[in-house]
Amino acid sequence: MQKILIAALMALLPSLSLLPSLALAQQGGGEKLVVAKCSAGQGCRCALSDFDLETVSFLTGQDLPPEAVKGTYVMMDGAAHLSPLSPDEVHRQAGGTGRCEMALFDPVLPRDGLWQGSVRVQSMQGCHPMVAEMVPAIAAGMEMRQQIDWDGRFHPQKLAAGETGDVVDWREQGPGSFTGRLRVPQNDMLTITSGLTARLVTPDRATATLRLRLAAQGGNKAVMEAAGMADCRSFAVYDFRRIGD
Repeated sequence: MQKILIAALMALLPSLSLLPSLALAQQGGGEKLVVAKCSAGQGCRCALSDFDLETVSFLTGQDLPPEAVKGTYVMMDGAAHLSPLSPDEVHRQAGGTGRCEMALFDPVLPRDGLWQGSVRVQSMQGCHPMVAEMVPAIAAGMEMRQQIDWDGRFHPQKLAAGETGDVVDWREQGPGSFTGRLRVPQNDMLTITSGLTARLVTPDRATATLRLRLAAQGGNKAVMEAAGMADCRSFAVYDFRRIGD
């Protein structure tokens, strides 16, 4: 993961004064989504997740019908998808009876193997039009692929491809969930703020988000404003999948 982050920053802008912003996808404030672990013909086990429907749809890139105000994240036969059905409906569709009782799941553990990562820039604000056009195109062509041995525990540092140094300060928030900040050089002309999240969604899938904001300060502010880069922000999501052994 770190290699993708560094490569994005270095490829997009050759100097710190032109550093673009890749911003964290903010969690929505709606009702938390229910995750249903199902077995065909046997029904499901359900548990409350940390995300709401809008956030999961955003992170996974899976759209729900416009009329769906609630939904369920269904895991079955090694695959996962968003369903507009209620947990009870999903439970009955999988062969269960009655309600899908809420329970605590065992911690999700990542599977060793070949993992692939990519980044998708969602939007950019306050940036020079040329930068706003260039960044998504460059990011879309970036891809990480490497063999990972997790040692039975998820940590986003493992998603680093190659020796790139400790560019992120990670803090574990819970099993499979991390927040972090990029280590960036101090600069008297620019204020740079950052924020990252990383989460193991399933044994074969992880997502991460990155927020960077470039804000001009001091004597450099007028120059950066004239260049259209005084307060440049954008939103990006990183997708990681296990694609083989």
